[in-house]
Formats: sequence, C-alpha cells, structure tokens
Amino acid sequence: MNGVPLESVEFASIKQINPDLEGDHYLQLNVENTFEWINYVQNLVQSNTTDGIVVFVDCAYQFGTPEIKNSGFYAIKQKFTQSHGNSADVFDNVVIIHRDSLQDINHLLANIFEFIPPEHCHKSLNCIVVSNVSIFYWDLRDAENFDQLADFHTICKHQAAKLGCYVVSTRSLFD
Repeated sequence: MNGVPLESVEFASIKQINPDLEGDHYLQLNVENTFEWINYVQNLVQSNTTDGIVVFVDCAYQFGTPEIKNSGFYAIKQKFTQSHGNSADVFDNVVIIHRDSLQDINHLLANIFEFIPPEHCHKSLNCIVVSNVSIFYWDLRDAENFDQLADFHTICKHQAAKLGCYVVSTRSLFD
C-alpha cells in the first residue's frame, strides 16, 4: 500500500463516517473546521509526497491553487514556507484537478491515469483526495436521485483496492 495511514491523523472536527461501507483504504470524512482541515491536508501532503504524488480533485474550488492568495492551498504553501523555508519540493508532487460536476468526477476517478500530467506518470500514486463532495448533495436530493453519489463511492472503493492507494472523500460542514 502506498502512502501513510491517513486514519492515524487525528483532529477533533474531522470524523470518519461510514467505516463499515468504505473498504480498507477508502475513507469518507466529515469536516467541520477549516483550520483543522487545512492542517490535515498539510499533514497528508507532507506524509505522502516524498516518494509519490497526491492528487486533489477540488470540487467547487474549495482549495484553489498554491498561487491564488486566500485559497486553501495558498495557506498550506505559506505554512510549508514558514516551517521549511521552501514549499516547492512538496507541491512538485501534488496534482490539483478542478471539477464541478459529480459525473465529471466519477469519470475522472474511473480513468485517473488519463488525467495525471505526463511529468508525474513515473511516480507512484499515494493518495487521491476528493474535497467537498457535499456540494453536490442538494442537487441530487432535489432530483431525488442519488445514483451518481452511489457510483462515486463504488468507484472510490474500487480504485483504492485496485491502485493500492488511499482515496479520501470529504463532505464539508465548515464553521
């Protein structure tokens, strides 16, 4: 298994949900605090980019990019810069992909290697994080059809087992 056990990172406002349905290396997290979530992601990036890559599927631009001021990834980059002097090495092994529909995310996850830039293809895939899946919940609820969400969880569980990496999905209820 690539990467470090993500469930070993403890934060009070980040809770694992549905552990019985997830599979060995697929985690669903409920996130309730922005500061703790940024710290969790910083730990995840720091722990999983030394020998491979982390792919972030950023729903609704929750994290943005390391270059956009006031974005989540910019805050993480600043923390790395303050504590390590340089964040370039860490973010060289982070792939950020933005998607704004659950159907697009399902397609991306099922075909993940088609979306990883060529310069990263020789590295192991340690972790896939899909942030803020809850953004899609209300439209699915209004349509009374959760098939895409069920497909999403099936794909995540399958890819975690098939690829030998951690897959983390989050629903966000920020304070």
